[in-house]
Amino acid sequence: RYGMIAYHYAVSPSGEIVKGRPLKYAPATGSTDPKTGEIANFDGHFAVVAMADFDFEMVSDREKQILSMITVISAAQRSFRVPSEDIRPHKDHVAFQGEFGSSCPGKNLYAIRGKVRKMTLAISLQSELSNRGYYKGSLDGVFGPVSEKALATFSAANKDIGPLSFSDATLWSLLDNPN
Repeated sequence: RYGMIAYHYAVSPSGEIVKGRPLKYAPATGSTDPKTGEIANFDGHFAVVAMADFDFEMVSDREKQILSMITVISAAQRSFRVPSEDIRPHKDHVAFQGEFGSSCPGKNLYAIRGKVRKMTLAISLQSELSNRGYYKGSLDGVFGPVSEKALATFSAANKDIGPLSFSDATLWSLLDNPN
């Protein structure tokens, strides 16, 4: 029906990241627009699928997979300057389909969508601070003391950028000032 995988990236249960649909093509899930009932237009969207059934599987059993998925989303956030609030699961964009409906990405993953946004921003900031030599920790999606210290040290060394905090505005400042 679609000629290729519907998503730009897929993440296996072990956390392996596999490139799927070329970025020049919009995701092609065949989902319907909740307002019109027509096939949804996903132009301008970036899609990642975590290969699991999160209606039944627990997110806590798939921590490596979730971290890999968030790492891919973080790369897209930085490349395409996606505001954290716009990082949303498939279910938020389309109507339910079929006889039994769809809960994509599954109730257990959907339940942590806010946490996914925060972890994505954390990895995005950690990555940018690491690229500049300020963050030495692992890209773990937790903006804790090590991340806060790196941001404070960077901020003190770059007073011309202004005050920095755990926010999209800080990420955009870092992206706008790569050196």
